[in-house]
Amino acid sequence: MFSFDVLLDLASAPVDDDDHVDLASVSFKGLKSMIIDDNVTALEIIRDALVREGMEVTTFTSGQAAFEHLKAAAEAPDLLLVDWKMPDMDGLETIRTFQRDSVLKQSSVIVMVTAYDRYEVLGSAKELGVKRVLTKPITPSHLHDLLMELFGASRAKPKPKRRERVSDKELVKGIEGARILLVEDNDVNQLVASRILSNAGFSVTVAADGQKAVDIVSLQTFDLVLMDVQMPVMDGLTATRVIRGMGFRDLPIVAMTAHAMSNDKLLSLEAGMNDHVNKPINVAELFATMVKWIPKKPGSDDGQGSSLESKPKESGSPDSESQDLSSLEPKPQGLNPLDLNLQDLNPPEPGNSESEDAQKPGPKFASSESAEPGADETGAPRAGEAL
Repeated sequence: MFSFDVLLDLASAPVDDDDHVDLASVSFKGLKSMIIDDNVTALEIIRDALVREGMEVTTFTSGQAAFEHLKAAAEAPDLLLVDWKMPDMDGLETIRTFQRDSVLKQSSVIVMVTAYDRYEVLGSAKELGVKRVLTKPITPSHLHDLLMELFGASRAKPKPKRRERVSDKELVKGIEGARILLVEDNDVNQLVASRILSNAGFSVTVAADGQKAVDIVSLQTFDLVLMDVQMPVMDGLTATRVIRGMGFRDLPIVAMTAHAMSNDKLLSLEAGMNDHVNKPINVAELFATMVKWIPKKPGSDDGQGSSLESKPKESGSPDSESQDLSSLEPKPQGLNPLDLNLQDLNPPEPGNSESEDAQKPGPKFASSESAEPGADETGAPRAGEAL
C-alpha cells in the first residue's frame, strides 16, 4: 500500500455530474495566434498546423517586426509562440519588449519554442510568464495536445445529460470485458481514454510508447490495440510493423491521432493498422470502431475467451519465458486534471481490500522511470512541458 498527495486548484463553480463537457466539440476557430521564428521552415510547419486547427495565424521572422506590428494598434494574439534563439532580439528579449510596452492582452498565452537545451531557458521563461516550452521538431499532434490543454476546457460544449444518451455499456454490448492495450504517451490522454474504456467494462493496459507496446504484446493477450501514432522512443507506425512481424497478423490495431488527413490514414493502413479514430476522443465513434473489430463471443462479458490472439504463436518461445514482468509494473503518473470532466469519468468506488480492488476494471500502467516529469527514458522532453 502507498499514498500520495495531489495539489489541485479549486473549481470556480460546483461541478454537476450531468454537466460534463464534450471535448470532441472543441473548436479553436476564431482564436488568434502569432508565431515568431527566424527559421522559415519551422515557422511554416507550425503555421500550417494551427491553420488546420481553425486558428487565425500571423507570422514574423523577427521579434522587432512583430513588435512594430502590434504597436501599430494591431489586435493582440490569444496565443504567442516565440522561438528562443533568434538573431538581434531573441525570444526572451522579445517577450520583455512586448510586456514593457503592454502590446499583449492579459489573457495572451505565451509559449516558448526551442531546438536547444530547454534547461537553459526554463528559469528565465517562467519568470516572464511563459506557460509552456515546446521542443523542436514540433508535430501537429503536439500542437493539438497543447491547444487542448490551454484552451480546450474553456471552449468545450456541455455534454447532453445522461438520461438523453445511450449508455456506454449499451454501445459495447457483446464485447464487454475485452482486453485493450492503450498505447499513448500523453498523460492526460492516457487518463481520459483509460477511464472511458474502464467505465465501459473493458480491461485496460496502458503503454507509454511503441517499444513498451511491443514488449507487452509479446507477453500478454489482447483483443484490440489502440495505438497513438506520434510517440517518443518508438512511434505507432513502427510499433505496428514490429508487432505484425512478430506474427500477430490478426490482432486489431486502431490508430489514434489528431485531425488525421487522408494521407495519414493511408500511412496507418500501410503500416498494418486496421482502422483509425480521431482525437479528441468521440466516445460513440471509438466504441463503434471497437465493436467493428472485436468479435462478439460467448463469455465476452467476463473477459474470457474473446481474444483473437494470445502470446506469440509458439508459447514456449524463449522470449515469452525469459521476459521480466517486473518491468511492466505500474509507476505513478503525472496527471493533468484538464480532461477529468469527460463523459462518465467518475472513478470506481474505493474498495476495502486489495483483493476487492483487483477484481475491479481499471487501467494498468506499464511505464519506466523518466529523467523528470515530462521526459522520456532518454531524458528528452515531451513537446509541451509545463512550467
